[in-house]
Amino acid sequence: RVVTKRAHLLLKQKYFIKEEIIMKKTTSTKIVNVTKSLVTLGSNFGIFTLSFFSIASLVLLLGQFDISQLIPEGAEVTRSGYEAWGGVNAFVLTFVAGNTLLTYGLIKLKQFAKDFKESDLFENTTISFLKKGAVLMTLVGAIQGITELILNPAHIIFNFSIAAFLFIASLVLTSIKNQFSD
Repeated sequence: RVVTKRAHLLLKQKYFIKEEIIMKKTTSTKIVNVTKSLVTLGSNFGIFTLSFFSIASLVLLLGQFDISQLIPEGAEVTRSGYEAWGGVNAFVLTFVAGNTLLTYGLIKLKQFAKDFKESDLFENTTISFLKKGAVLMTLVGAIQGITELILNPAHIIFNFSIAAFLFIASLVLTSIKNQFSD
């Protein structure tokens, strides 16, 4: 009788442990799915917005529209005290180039999120994606810095913070992967 009680307790413990593992997996799966949905929603919004501004800028540039006609009478528009280097054309082209790169990155992010599974976190594909994202964001930061410089030579701002965060994340994942693979 003592043996059967022990066996019964062991079975009960195994059942609870399995149930707890299933609950943890379900919770983490829900978190991953919610995150994937948010990433997809944010990517779609960003792709739409960046594409709209790029197309509108090109239409205004190529059509040589006078934007002042679009502004209501009596409204004041804040403008830099400096003339843009290379004129408006250079500004619009660098603006569109930066938006195009950002749109490309968001499309890639959306595809990556769609195929992402919990088990992929420490895989080479994830680490490679983060490194490629860091390179892309470095290019975007440089183009946005050039755009800012063209618009106002007094402001020289190159922002590489997102690229740095992506690169650091890839290094952390690589380190963790190497530590636990030994």
